[in-house]
Amino acid sequence: MTSENVIFPTGISGLDNILGGGLDRPSLAAIIGPPGAGKTVLASNIVFNAARLGMKAIVITSFSEGVEQYIRHMRSFGFFDAALLNQSIQLFTLESLLTTADTSPALTLTRAIRTIGANIVLLDGFQGTSPLLSSDHSSREMLSTLAIQIRYLNTTLVTTIAGEVRSPSFHNEMTVADMAIGLNFTIEGRRHRRLL
Repeated sequence: MTSENVIFPTGISGLDNILGGGLDRPSLAAIIGPPGAGKTVLASNIVFNAARLGMKAIVITSFSEGVEQYIRHMRSFGFFDAALLNQSIQLFTLESLLTTADTSPALTLTRAIRTIGANIVLLDGFQGTSPLLSSDHSSREMLSTLAIQIRYLNTTLVTTIAGEVRSPSFHNEMTVADMAIGLNFTIEGRRHRRLL
């Protein structure tokens, strides 16, 4: 296990100011917000910046948004760099990583992190893992397992979760996270206003 955390910049100056320089490695960061608030875009921006800094990254998309759709959506943003894909950034769906012998999505993710040597992992659409969990495991247990494992693997795990950051329904899950970033947006006439 690593003895000291390393802070790396997210590449988003205002966010880095709020976070005191960036994200810790290792750590578990949850980005929570309603659909359309920009969770995937924010998390992806962080991952692409980390890859530019020389870090190895994994992006695991939810089942509703496969790898091809993820690339199509991200391609329109300035931070996207196709040259990083399959080099510094590996893209998967969680379903594609699972084998019939797997007993837990958390162990599957841990194995992928270890195999690739990833320094940062984006698990986009955490709620999409619920159908994969056995009746004996909860999403909190999965996050707890990952929170322990990423310490040994010296990895930052960024997960996106649909919902409201202050909702009591997330209190159990958030007890294992090192930080929770809440996003929201409002529509004022023709303008979208995004809030952190």
